[in-house]
Order: sequence, then structure tokens, then C-alpha cells
Amino acid sequence: MRAIHKNSILFAAFLLILAACKKKDQFMADGTLETAEYIYNEAIKGFQPEATVEGTVAANFNIRTVYYYLQRNNTTDSLLQTDFVEDGSGNNYTFSLDPAVWNGVKFENVKGLKVLFVRDNTTSIEKFISVTYFNPAAPQFSELPETVTPSLTGPTAITGKLSSETGIQKLYFSDNSTGNMELIDSIAVNGAKDYTINYPYTYKEGAGQMRVHATDIYGLVSEKLIQFVGIPFRPVLTFSNPVLKAALPHGTPIVSGTVKTFGELVALKAYVVKTSGETLVGDVSYALTGSAPNEYNYTFSLADFPFADDVTECRIEAMDANNSNSSANNPVQILPYYHWKNVTMMAQGLPNADPPLTSSSSFFIGEVNRPVIGSCDVNGNTTYDDKIDFVAYTTTAPAITFYNPNNTGSIRGNYRCNGGATGWTPATVRDVRMRVMLQTSVSNGSNIYTKYNAGGIESLGNDFFSGVSAPSANTAKYDNVSTPASNVFHPDNAYLVWMKTPEGKNILVHVKDTDMYTSPNQGRSSVVLDILKER
Repeated sequence: MRAIHKNSILFAAFLLILAACKKKDQFMADGTLETAEYIYNEAIKGFQPEATVEGTVAANFNIRTVYYYLQRNNTTDSLLQTDFVEDGSGNNYTFSLDPAVWNGVKFENVKGLKVLFVRDNTTSIEKFISVTYFNPAAPQFSELPETVTPSLTGPTAITGKLSSETGIQKLYFSDNSTGNMELIDSIAVNGAKDYTINYPYTYKEGAGQMRVHATDIYGLVSEKLIQFVGIPFRPVLTFSNPVLKAALPHGTPIVSGTVKTFGELVALKAYVVKTSGETLVGDVSYALTGSAPNEYNYTFSLADFPFADDVTECRIEAMDANNSNSSANNPVQILPYYHWKNVTMMAQGLPNADPPLTSSSSFFIGEVNRPVIGSCDVNGNTTYDDKIDFVAYTTTAPAITFYNPNNTGSIRGNYRCNGGATGWTPATVRDVRMRVMLQTSVSNGSNIYTKYNAGGIESLGNDFFSGVSAPSANTAKYDNVSTPASNVFHPDNAYLVWMKTPEGKNILVHVKDTDMYTSPNQGRSSVVLDILKER
């Protein structure tokens, strides 16, 4: 029998105690997530069953940070949002994602959200929120005729079929007997997925087309145009844009569209419509695109329509060779911001050169027809001091910097007029802060690039910049060497600068091009800008 030494017994006991302590000290992070299974509905551009993705987690540790990653098939996970949880919030945390994080997100291959609830480097739990992409088709017409010869003495049956995977809400019938397409009747369908159309249409003199359009329960719209044939009809005008949305003075759309006539088109004129009346603008250029017996098709375009604050519509009037005429109105919406294109701003010039070079475009004042002014405009003249939003200046080469007027004390004397002895000595200055938008994350401004490059900006209010850290810098500078930063711009990769005026108005500057000079001529340096400013 093998002897067991006393020391060995004691050592074994010690190991058992140590193992028990380690087992007792082991901690397994765990938690329960309460949230919905979400559907992103492309028809309403939003989530269901709730508009905001949100939930509550109950963890067995104190949550300090939460990370939200969008997961899509065949795509690297994208960090959408980070929450820093306040001390004392405990183990239960209720969260919601900022709606701005979804700007520019493509949902076609979405799987859901991976959410990390973190205490420290060693303690965290991972949860998943399901997101499904739903893109319902608009209502579909079938067996509806392309052309109809309407009866001139009684109703004409307009027949066909309509289907919708989501449910048809309403059916509308319009014709263009007055020039514009105007509603003549509607039928409530109330959610049926299949519907047989049998509408008794009563012809109205001069009508050349009728339109049938349907909406589903989400507001998706489909429409079908039916061309009348075999009868003389008034010219049919169709605009390319349902509404002409104009940002003065340069963000103005072209008036364009199509004309269909019974006889050859002989005249096409445009009128500007205001609340006080209408005025002839002039002839509109048009081109024949195709013809058949008793049918001519044209396109038209007008690039210099005189948009202004009091303009409500553009009216186009057409006449064919049979002296049949009609007109249609294109509504105008003046957007709540100004838009200047291809504005050149130069630095302070070369006031000490022989002869001196005076800058005529160092100061942005944002007047509609005169956005920038120069050194001779501000020297000895305090009229513009409280209008200047930012200035252009350079101290090194090759570079140029936008300055907050409130931060220009040491450089003001260099804005001299024709080599004069004194520079800009303002009576008052404005405190306008700046931030260069970066394309690295939502908080740095990646969604602003998405919205800006997509065009169609409706408003430049604070909602447009939702999710982006507010401007705080006094300068934004060009640097061809440094990596773009919140105060370093470059026309290739960090070309949008957000500015905030003391009144709370937003300015968005697009740096399109630069022309840099080396020392000692750096004062000639200039930039070409598109500038948007909230009205």
C-alpha cells in the first residue's frame, strides 16, 4: 500500500479550494432583448410595425456603450450608431436609432441589425434585430386600350382590369378637355386586390386623351393614358416635371415636356403666371419626334424661364395648323434656400505688389444677385459688415482658407483697396461656425453627401443635417497634402462645408475647383464654389 504524505494531502486541498474560488469568480455575460421584427417598406420609405427601430435590453452587467451594425448579404457590416450610456443607467437600457442613420442606406439585401451591448473589453453581449425588405409593386393595369374613338353622342365604355398585391384603394378618371388633365370621376375600391374596370366615359369637346390612375393602400400610383383617335383633338401638353422646384437665383429647372397635336404644331408660347396676372415670356423651341395620320408628336424646352419669388406657374400655350389651341400650367415652387452656382472667391490679393492686385471677391454676403464683394467694397464702408458670412484668405502657399468673420482680427488689414494704407476695419462682425463634411460616417456627414449628390433638395433646415455634429470651427482650409478633417477640405474627397450663422441659418458650400499660387503670389489663389444658403 502506497503511503500518502501529509504535505501532499494539504497541497491537494489547496488546489481544490483554489478551483472552487475560480469557479465562483467566473462571470457569464447575458441579457434579454425585447424588440419587434421590423419590415422596411419601400412604398412608404419607412419601417413597420413601428416607424422607429427601438427596444429594451435587460443585462446582468452595467451597460456603458452600445454599437449598432447594419448587416446585409455580400456586404461588410456598417456601423450606424454608437450610444454612450450615462453612468447609473444600470443593467436595463431602452434604445432607439436616430432616423437620420438610415439616409442613403440600400435595403435590398438587408438581414438586420447586430447590436453589441458592452461594459468593457471583456464583458459584452451580442443581439440581433430582424429587418426584412419589402418592395411592393404598384397597381397593374391590363386589357385597358391604348387608343379609343369616343362616341360623340353617348357614353363610351372604358374597360380593362386592375390588380394589386397590397390592395387597390381608389381609381381616378381624368381628361384634358380644358388643356390640363383634370379629374372627372373617381371610384372607391376599398382594398380589393383585383378589380374589373367598366367606366362609362362621356366625351367632352376638345379632349384628346384620358388618364386612368389607381392608388394602393400605401399610396403607390399607376396610371394609363388612353389616346383618342378618329376625332379632332386639342393639342395635348405633358410636362416633364409635375412641379417646377426652383432655388433662386441659379438652382432653376428647365421647363420641358411633350406636345401631341391633330394638325402640325405652328406655335408654342410660354407665359409667366403671378398672383397679379400673367405675362408673355416668348416662343418656346420644339422639335418633331414622330408623326402619323392626324397625329404629330413633339418635345419642347425652355431654359431661361424667369423664376422669381412671386411666380406661381408657367403656362404653355400650343396651336396647331387647324387653329385648335390649348394650354397647360406647370406649378412653380420657390424653395426655401438660395443657390448660387460657380461662384469664384479669391483670397486677399497682392496689396503690396507693383501694381497692387485688389481682390473683388473675398467676402461672401449672400445677396441674391451679388453673392460676393471685394476689398474696395468694404474699405471705409460699414454697410456690408453685418452681412459677411465668411471670407477667403491665405497666409501660406499653396492654400486658401475660409474664415469666420469673428476670427479675422489679425488679417483684416490685408484686405486693402488698390494698395491703400489701411485694410478692412469692420464696425461689427458675424460669428459663423464651420465644419467640413467627411464621408467616413453619419456623424461626420456621409449622409449629407448622399443627399446633396442625389439632388432634389427640398429644404436646407436643421432636419437636412440631422445626425451630423454641429459646426464649431472658426476656419475651413484647403490642404492638398493633409488628410481631410473637420476643418480641412479638398475638391476631390471632402468638398462640402457646413456653416451656421448666428441667426441659426444653414449654409452649404460645395468646393468645386481650386487655383492655387505659390509664394509670394498666394494672394491670387481662388476657389470655385456652389453655395446654398437657407432663406
